[in-house]
Amino acid sequence: MSVAERAELASTAAVLLAVVFGWAAFAKLGDRFAATGRFRRLGLPAPGLAVRLIVAVELVTALALVTRPRIGGIVAIAVLAAFTLFLADAIRRGVQVGCGCFGQAADHPVSGRDLARNVALVAVAVIATDTTTLVRPGGEASVLAATIVRVAAVLAGLWDLRRTTGRIWAVPEPLPEPQPEPMSAPLPDPRPEPLLV
Repeated sequence: MSVAERAELASTAAVLLAVVFGWAAFAKLGDRFAATGRFRRLGLPAPGLAVRLIVAVELVTALALVTRPRIGGIVAIAVLAAFTLFLADAIRRGVQVGCGCFGQAADHPVSGRDLARNVALVAVAVIATDTTTLVRPGGEASVLAATIVRVAAVLAGLWDLRRTTGRIWAVPEPLPEPQPEPMSAPLPDPRPEPLLV
């Protein structure tokens, strides 16, 4: 891959990640009361303050990703690592509340799916660190970034399926053998009885 292609891919990753961080921040701002409640149930101290701080960190990270992609990527890696460790601890503690990472869109209880999503976002952040300034991406870089996101979404879904059902691929149970019907009394003979004289 040429330097120009790597810069295009890194730029695409940086913009994609900036959108994710911006979405997360504005989703929390849009319903600060619900986000505060989720953070309280997740066990964060001072949940109201935590919402404001996390929104500020997410907005600064999004801005850094589009203005200084390498620095923004490094910040995103650190932020995502911290979020991931916190979510892993919440799962370990058996917390049954959504993280509220993306407002109501992430309302399911914290699970391996959240961890897998964050690992995929860390991979995107690593890619974003490969450029110092944004360049206009070509078609190949955009397709590759979209493919990475889709593969990550499928893997996250499979991980969650495995966690909730205990397996990914299910082999159908064999159908029971048909049982013979019980014998019933013989049907009466439809012919008239002969007359005896």
